Amino acid sequence: MSIINRKDLKYDYSWSTQPASKPRTEVTGKRGTPSEIFQREKGENVLSFINEYADAHDIKDKEEALRIERMLYEKLQNEQMTRREIRIWLDSQLAKHA
Repeated sequence: MSIINRKDLKYDYSWSTQPASKPRTEVTGKRGTPSEIFQREKGENVLSFINEYADAHDIKDKEEALRIERMLYEKLQNEQMTRREIRIWLDSQLAKHA
C-alpha cells in the first residue's frame, strides 16, 4: 500500500507517461540497465522508490516518508546509482540520523 502519493511530495519533479521514443539498445554494464538507474528528477521514480522502501521497512508514518524524499533530494550526490545502491545508501543515512 502506498504511504504517500504524488500530491504529498514536497519538491518539483518531471512527470512523464509517454513511452520512450527509441527502443533501448544497450545496457550500462555492471551498473545495470538504464531503467535500474535511479533518476531523482523523475517523480514516478521517486514516488515508487519511497513507497517500496517504506513498505519493505514497515514505515507507516507519512512524515518519515517525506523525510526520505528530502534526503533523496538534498543529500544524494551520486547521479548514477541503481535503486539497490540507493537503498543501501539510505539505510546508512537513516542509521546515522536515527
